[in-house]
Amino acid sequence: MSPPSVLVVKGNYVRAGGPETLIESTFTWIDRRRFSPTLVLLQKPGGPDVPGLRAKAGSAVREIRWSGLAAAPTASAALERMARQSDQCLIDAHDMRANLTAYLLTRVRRRPWIARAHGWLGHTHSGRWLLYERIEQYLVKKADLVLVGCESARQECESLGIRRLRVVLQGIELPSPPPAEAVRRIREQAGAGPGTIVVGVVGRLHPGKGQDILVRAIAQLRQRGLDVRGLLVGEGPLRPELERLLIQLDLSGAVILAGYQSDMVPHLAAMDIVAI
Repeated sequence: MSPPSVLVVKGNYVRAGGPETLIESTFTWIDRRRFSPTLVLLQKPGGPDVPGLRAKAGSAVREIRWSGLAAAPTASAALERMARQSDQCLIDAHDMRANLTAYLLTRVRRRPWIARAHGWLGHTHSGRWLLYERIEQYLVKKADLVLVGCESARQECESLGIRRLRVVLQGIELPSPPPAEAVRRIREQAGAGPGTIVVGVVGRLHPGKGQDILVRAIAQLRQRGLDVRGLLVGEGPLRPELERLLIQLDLSGAVILAGYQSDMVPHLAAMDIVAI
């Protein structure tokens, strides 16, 4: 008897983040004697790929055309056709689009459905992104099981009335140490000397991530005479505001906006303190 099929469903966006990293780890470490995973990408026509996501899944990648929320019923039918190819099939959904597709499928056909709650940004969102977040919060209540990565996420889900919950701690593979020259170069770009404390954060530049709080904290520490510098890795809509804040606080040379990095290990190694 063949192992149960797992359809790992995710919208294909421009940049990689936490969900994509978790999916890559899943395809690296899953026991293929017990499970047969397939990555199902909800793909906009002509849309870009997330760097590296397909590589981890190898040949086990399928695409479903996605052209907006109106495409969800068609996408649901396509997902059901994939599910029928296995005697046993589990749906593992990783974002609002994926959960909407799974929800519509399970209204007409019994399929076990796991929803991943990767965290919500609440009032710091706006426009359609806030709407998408509210939709997802409703949808995941209908899943057979909601998986979260930490205790605080479990508490957040419980506050929304979600009860079928389990915490699965998300470990990472420890990387090899980066070249010392690469780390030295990054610290030099941040203006860090031998006694400098480099405080950094990795994440999308978004109000919900709080990089502006870190910048203000660095300004206060420097006002107290401490040799502290900042290193912010990531891109996002908050960047223009952060650039203005750095000028306002006279931190333009003391806090570096390093942008998106496909390999974050050298930047992490250049930090003395990593802020979350």
